[in-house]
Amino acid sequence: MARREVESELQTARTLDEAQTTVPHLGQLSRSLAALGQEAETELIIQEFLTLNERTPYGHAYSIPSLLPACRWLVHRQATSEALESLQFCLQQLERLEAQLQSLESAAGLAEARGLAAVYNQQPALAVEQFQRVAAHWANLNRPYDQARVLHDLGQALNQTKDTPQAQSAFKQALDLIERLADQLEEPELKASFLHSARCLTTWTSASSDEARKR
Repeated sequence: MARREVESELQTARTLDEAQTTVPHLGQLSRSLAALGQEAETELIIQEFLTLNERTPYGHAYSIPSLLPACRWLVHRQATSEALESLQFCLQQLERLEAQLQSLESAAGLAEARGLAAVYNQQPALAVEQFQRVAAHWANLNRPYDQARVLHDLGQALNQTKDTPQAQSAFKQALDLIERLADQLEEPELKASFLHSARCLTTWTSASSDEARKR
């Protein structure tokens, strides 16, 4: 996405009145900026929608798809006090959502974020426990793409606990889900684009995991 398009989306997002529409828009914008490698701008947008969420007295599931990628981006970037503070802020908001909604989706969102936080804090055994829980939640919600993403996280965490056979099993399950989803697409270019984006998300030898282990 061109920088001009991103800036146009930012202007649109800020003129919207309701958090229910603004937060998802800002979440999408943060992902676009992250894809462009604009780290400072990404962090500012994340801070903006976290602040907007905090001002909204009652949470809604619409914010989960914005909060989870923000958690993931914060975990896998260079460790800073600001990133840690934002990660904790994300967790607090997901905890509040779970307390208010008590739905399978809010439980899944919180468990995934806790797993990511465990990765950040170099607690692979705790990460395994959380990712196993959330993979089951996404499966029960019939959300195979989300399930595949977390199965990849689970495989990485299992690798860190030296449980190689279980790690390979998790990776295989994730890849099977992605290929099954791709098979549903008839247009070759669309299918290739989907597989590329999915495999970028679930790169089996993730550099970000290596960085997490070095902290």
